[in-house]
Amino acid sequence: VQDGDENEATASVYADNIEGTQVQWGDNNISALNQAASNSTAETYQGGYGQTARVHQSGGSGNSATVFQALGGDGEAETLEGEFFLFGEDNSVGIKQDGSHNEVTTVQFGAGNSAGSDWWSNLGIHQKGIGNEAELGQFGFDNTASITQNGNYNQTTIMQNGSAEAIVQPGSVAH
Repeated sequence: VQDGDENEATASVYADNIEGTQVQWGDNNISALNQAASNSTAETYQGGYGQTARVHQSGGSGNSATVFQALGGDGEAETLEGEFFLFGEDNSVGIKQDGSHNEVTTVQFGAGNSAGSDWWSNLGIHQKGIGNEAELGQFGFDNTASITQNGNYNQTTIMQNGSAEAIVQPGSVAH
């Protein structure tokens, strides 16, 4: 857990059945989670402006990545999954999963958020394998999203409320 501005948290896990959680409150923070395992969970909660979350899960199956980005506040805040959030701004998330039966859940509240560039100069959320699921919710204005899935029996769900743009790459099925 980090409070403040311009913090960076990086964690790498190379064992199965591990949960990694990073929480950051402030502005312009970076969270990086790298897991090379199976049946592992990566969770990132960021409250503030200009936050960046990156998750890379490879070499296994049954992994899940969850990212919530919004403005965390004192006082009047909304509750989501036990965390307190208000609108944030200019947050970005990049997620890459290799393997089968993996899940991604990303929720962004506010303006100018993106499921955009990741470490590997690719855009958005990438899943490679069989039976993967990606869910992305963006609530606010001027948000952008891109999800790419390579493999069979994958599913994509994009929910956007406000003025936004969604890009579904060839080989993906959007609902």
